[in-house]
Amino acid sequence: MIPIVDSAFIHLPAALALTFTRSGSGALALAIPLAELEHALLALARDAAEKQGAEVESVKVVLTSESPRVLRLHAVAVAKAMFISARLTITGRIEISDALALQICGLACTGDGMIANLAASYLRPRLSQLEGRGIPLQSLLPSLRDATLDASEGLRVMVKFGGQENAAH
Repeated sequence: MIPIVDSAFIHLPAALALTFTRSGSGALALAIPLAELEHALLALARDAAEKQGAEVESVKVVLTSESPRVLRLHAVAVAKAMFISARLTITGRIEISDALALQICGLACTGDGMIANLAASYLRPRLSQLEGRGIPLQSLLPSLRDATLDASEGLRVMVKFGGQENAAH
């Protein structure tokens, strides 16, 4: 078994914040099950749609591994405005760059019909704000050596940190 991090040196100052005060070498995997990711995106989409007088009924996300550092994203949201339903499709990539930054790239949004196309045109500028903005993983874990992505059980980020002794694991 690879020692990941001594739990005495991990602090959880907020619900989703993880701070390392000291680490040796090892590996760490952070995972978001697909159902949890869809639930979170549905909540965000409902909040945004409500301000526009619409209601998002569902969000379905498909993540596909393209390479160890790239996942293909395909998300479909079904919304309703008054009595008209609209289906929006968002596609793109989730990547870990050579500089070990987690980023979203190549985002596109399309709709199926007049109302959905109108909603998609509203979303495109907001999606473009996310384009290429990354989370530098080394700012979270300065001794980071490598990072990979996996889509087999939702969104999973695996990192290796510290010395080279765990490079084979």
